[in-house]
Amino acid sequence: KYQGIEQVQRVRGLKFKPDFVWIKATDYAQDHILFDSVRGMGKNWHTNNSNAEAYNNNSLTSFEDDGFSLGTSGEISYPDKNYIAWCWKAGGDPVVNTDGTVATMVSANKEAGFSIITYTGVGPGSSGNEATVGHGLDEPPQFYIVKKRSGTALEATAYYTAVDGTLDYSTIDSTNTKSDSSNYHPNSKIINLGGSATNTTDEYIIYAWHSVEGYSKIGSYEANNEADGPFIYTGFKPAWVIIKSADSSSGQDYASWTIVDNKRSPSNFVSGNKMLFANRTAAEGKRGDGTSSSDFELLDFVSNGFKHRAGNYEANSTAPAVQTFIYMAFAERPSAFTNSE
Repeated sequence: KYQGIEQVQRVRGLKFKPDFVWIKATDYAQDHILFDSVRGMGKNWHTNNSNAEAYNNNSLTSFEDDGFSLGTSGEISYPDKNYIAWCWKAGGDPVVNTDGTVATMVSANKEAGFSIITYTGVGPGSSGNEATVGHGLDEPPQFYIVKKRSGTALEATAYYTAVDGTLDYSTIDSTNTKSDSSNYHPNSKIINLGGSATNTTDEYIIYAWHSVEGYSKIGSYEANNEADGPFIYTGFKPAWVIIKSADSSSGQDYASWTIVDNKRSPSNFVSGNKMLFANRTAAEGKRGDGTSSSDFELLDFVSNGFKHRAGNYEANSTAPAVQTFIYMAFAERPSAFTNSE
């Protein structure tokens, strides 16, 4: 967490050099703004809309050994406003990857199961002639976000295999339910872009993850809409969790991409008023539809997972039927390896 000031500042204390930084204002409505070291300083995009990539040389100005530095842009450092920054370490400087038919620039942290991939599309594909891109990991990604950086049809899309092992997708800037995917199928080396997925020659960015025992967990669970809600076993105490309903709901407007973390909720208990939503600009204290109050019990971070404490559309709903939710969680104190948080 940090507070905006009227001058440049250094945000410290990460214990690693980040390659991916996701910033959100917590006490006023503002875009989510995402930076990574592969595209370079100042280049950013928003999860809550379908805008093209932007450039602001007064935003994130450097990735450093234990944090990052910021300029004075109001998006990320408005005076006296509060912000949260979620950070991941990839593999540092990107390298050329030729595992696929299309060369990529990849920064991959195989140990942490995370990579950042950029590539340029090659034009229309067809069945049997699909383009593929290398992701740099040793296992197939289980959750990955694909964003076209310019042009049209710019909605970022999350692809995931957590529900039933087949590939599904949902757009990040909406509350839409999952759909079956005919494109972007992964294996341990490449992501197959499919036919229609390569119908432009624009630039793309992909953030890809797979579960790592003791560090991260990607999965799904069924809700019960009760105060004694489902317990989700991760094998570690979470520090950051994103949750999304994969099903159609009678409260679909509330079915946002819900994010909670242990920096804004330092005790085990996480109140609903600490929810932020990847698809909305809303500040803390709002429901998944971005409007009404969210002051209710949500969940607990416990030593080996998280436990739901309320029925709600955001994370534990059975309306109109039992909902399946997908999640991605990261550990507070990773046991898989050292020098990562």
